[in-house]
Amino acid sequence: MIITADIVKKNIGGVQSKLNAATIEPFLLISERWFKGKIGIELYEYLLGLEDSDELKTLAQGAMSWYAFSKAQPHIHVKVGDLGMMKNQPQNTVALTKWEYLKIEESNLGMIDLFLELFFQKIEDYEIPNYSDGKAAKERNSYLIRSATELTEIIPTVRGSVRLFEELKTLLRRNEEYYLREVMTNEVFDSLIEARNNANLLEKDAKIVELAKRTLAFYTFINAHVYLSIIIDTEGIRVIEKSDSTRNEVPASSNKIDNFRLEMKSEAELSLSKLKEALNAIASESIFPSYYEKYLKRQNVESDECFDPRAYPIL
Repeated sequence: MIITADIVKKNIGGVQSKLNAATIEPFLLISERWFKGKIGIELYEYLLGLEDSDELKTLAQGAMSWYAFSKAQPHIHVKVGDLGMMKNQPQNTVALTKWEYLKIEESNLGMIDLFLELFFQKIEDYEIPNYSDGKAAKERNSYLIRSATELTEIIPTVRGSVRLFEELKTLLRRNEEYYLREVMTNEVFDSLIEARNNANLLEKDAKIVELAKRTLAFYTFINAHVYLSIIIDTEGIRVIEKSDSTRNEVPASSNKIDNFRLEMKSEAELSLSKLKEALNAIASESIFPSYYEKYLKRQNVESDECFDPRAYPIL
């Protein structure tokens, strides 16, 4: 493992030295799995071979420590035994208010964001065997906008939030496909991504990439504003409201639901039209024959029947 209870204590200044390692051990395992999924097995194994004093490894330990602590925080003040579940309240201490607890929780998540972004920036200084060929690296490098930092350079209000960036990745990919590739063509888009990843961008190409990134970012936020404050689960549709670090979930208003429904309808119709375009482009008597028979064969026959050479005299 890359982190231990002692490493967590070293990174989280507010953790008391008497914190029992067994108390947070399950959260250390969760943190390791989370981070390994973020960076890929190739980079994870590379980190295992580094000294603890290496800067890249200390950044990784910082991200994992704050993640483990944020997951453990709701549980470490609770005691469970034969008498049921109780809350620890030592002498000469006062329980946190709701807003204080939420402020600390938000700060914890902000520290995860910070360490993750610093870690991915630092990777650029290392020659890591097989990293660029790994699944996680290929996934990250396939995006035009690869990180919260890049998104913040275009839209400052993102403030380097990795959580927000992760929420937007689905929309970023969707808008790459539906807007940028349509305008730029697949060949141009893919060639620019490849040149960017290999650090071979010419000055004229770099300008195109920057303009494409700006276009992508703003289109994505146009779509995202409908989704970001909404929670959907088995209990229905709710809206998140925050005020002075206090987070509340309230039932969605009819206007909010109507706007959400309209956005979903628009997305569904756009996706359906893109699906039909793709099928129409490749379907034939040998490829997707049932689709071809149902939708395209009759059109082809009718277009052939429309041409009657006898209707045109030969001069």
